[in-house]
Amino acid sequence: MNRRALEGREKALGKDHPDTLTSVYCLAYLLHHRHRFKEALPLYHRAFSSYLASLRLRHLTT
Repeated sequence: MNRRALEGREKALGKDHPDTLTSVYCLAYLLHHRHRFKEALPLYHRAFSSYLASLRLRHLTT
C-alpha cells in the first residue's frame, strides 16, 4: 500500500515534492521497523537529501 501511494504521489506531485518525500520517509520507516534495513536505508537517504535540497537545514523536517 505504501509503495502504491508513493508511486501515485510521484506521478501527481513530482519526485521532490515535500508530500512525496513524506511518503518516501514513511515507507523507509515501515521497512526499518520490519528489520528490512537494506531496503530502508536508500529511502532514508533519498528523503533526507531531497528535504535538504528543497527545505534546507533550518526546516524542522530536515
